[in-house]
Amino acid sequence: MPWVSSSKRRESSELPLPAGWEEARDYDGRVFYIDHNTRQTSWIDPRDRITKPLTFADCVGDELPLGWEVVYDQQVGVYYIDHINKTTQIENPRTRWRQEQERMLKEYLVVAEEALNAKKEMYLIKQQRLELAQKEFLLFRELSEEDRRSVGSAFSGSTRTLTK
Repeated sequence: MPWVSSSKRRESSELPLPAGWEEARDYDGRVFYIDHNTRQTSWIDPRDRITKPLTFADCVGDELPLGWEVVYDQQVGVYYIDHINKTTQIENPRTRWRQEQERMLKEYLVVAEEALNAKKEMYLIKQQRLELAQKEFLLFRELSEEDRRSVGSAFSGSTRTLTK
């Protein structure tokens, strides 16, 4: 008989079953749940909808999301049951999720690096424009001072000729 991870049972069992639900066991002793309201059975504890993360993205550590179960069988070893999609697999589903997270992170880093490089390029362009504007300002300042001097000297020269 397979061994079933009981950690979710302890968490969920602290809460009462919803109205109309009953916990039962099959011939192998595995726990299942009966919803008398809909006349359906489920391997998923209805309390898990409250206590379990809904997706792998919501999981912490080695936690499995709602509908997933880890089972040990003497012949097969550890395997995983996805009760929602009614599939089993030997590969740890957390591994696939971690690989997907790693792929998304690498993709994000590439996009972030491209954005950073674009910002650096814009910064350099703006810095060049600032330097150019500063040079033009200094040149304009020098020219305006020269104009003031030449106007001032021309003006002072004209007043001298008038007084003579």
